[in-house]
Amino acid sequence: MELAVPSDVLDEHKKIEAADCIVFLYPVWWSDCPAILKGWFDRVYSLGYAYGFGDASKHVSPMKIIPNGIVMCTAGHPNAFLSEIGIAESMRNVMIDDRLGKRFEHKEMIILGGTLDLEAVCENHSEIIRQVGVKLGALQN
Repeated sequence: MELAVPSDVLDEHKKIEAADCIVFLYPVWWSDCPAILKGWFDRVYSLGYAYGFGDASKHVSPMKIIPNGIVMCTAGHPNAFLSEIGIAESMRNVMIDDRLGKRFEHKEMIILGGTLDLEAVCENHSEIIRQVGVKLGALQN
């Protein structure tokens, strides 16, 4: 039995095909992205489009390789703690190796940790975000 790809998913595919860079920006929820973003991956990274090419892709063109993917997330715990307990590596494995995977040529993950003490990290996080903006601006030139 074949199921049609919903129109909202096809709309997302069109956005992806037009992109040179996708930035995934989210707060960390229990060591992962929020459910709505996870649901986006579940629906948009559909069979025949993002994986499982072959017979399944006869109705959908396979996803192009996007030049740049940036994952930026905020976390309450400091980065050092997230690294110490292995959560930072786990988050990178899931987002960079699995969800972005071979679908993106250049991938980067930025964890803006320590937001439980926002005053202490605000200036540093602002500079990191500014640098991402500079990098994205350079991609357009």
